[in-house]
Amino acid sequence: MMSTESPANLATPVTTRGGRARFPAVLTAVAAGLVLVLGVMAVLAVAPKPEQTVLVQFSDPTGRVILEYCPTLPGSFEAEARTADLSGTSRTIPVRVTADTCGNPQFERGIWLYLQRSGITLGVADR
Repeated sequence: MMSTESPANLATPVTTRGGRARFPAVLTAVAAGLVLVLGVMAVLAVAPKPEQTVLVQFSDPTGRVILEYCPTLPGSFEAEARTADLSGTSRTIPVRVTADTCGNPQFERGIWLYLQRSGITLGVADR
């Protein structure tokens, strides 16, 4: 059976608020995304850095590695040390010095020196 309604009535579009209802949902999703990104950035800013700048001072640089690999290592220099190593209790502490500080251009990315805690003074630099 065919409908007795006029063709104009069959083609009448159904009006919904779908277009307007999606806008608040999209706006909420974007706002939630921004809050998440800002939250992650805040946590990263407060979290301890994996390495910190330290000031190392010692009076008698001894040891084969220091004398062979870093011939011009001064008695006081700036280095990088891992936060966990700084708070640790091991007898040695690894610190990374630059090639310039070490006096050896072979070490473009620096070199890790393992220094005896008992023979050095460490100071954490504020940066």
